[in-house]
Amino acid sequence: MVQAATTSLVGLIPLAVSAGVVLTASERTLQNRTLQGNPPKRKISKSRAKYIIKSKVRGQTCSDCEFFNGEDSCDIVAGLIAPGGWSKFYLKGR
Repeated sequence: MVQAATTSLVGLIPLAVSAGVVLTASERTLQNRTLQGNPPKRKISKSRAKYIIKSKVRGQTCSDCEFFNGEDSCDIVAGLIAPGGWSKFYLKGR
């Protein structure tokens, strides 16, 4: 007997777009929970976050983002974060 492969669509429905990059429902939920003071226990990798060290989007840099913490860290993205960087989790905040 062959079982049909199933794929859950949860987390795959695009809900938000920043600089042409679409966030899935689960990524948007992560963003919302972080805004409510409940950041992820494990941060998202730079590659998954589409992080770049120098923003290519005018007016969108990590230093202006709601999730940027001072000099070199982010509530969502793991590792050292450049103030002039950008990720798909960018949310205007400062």
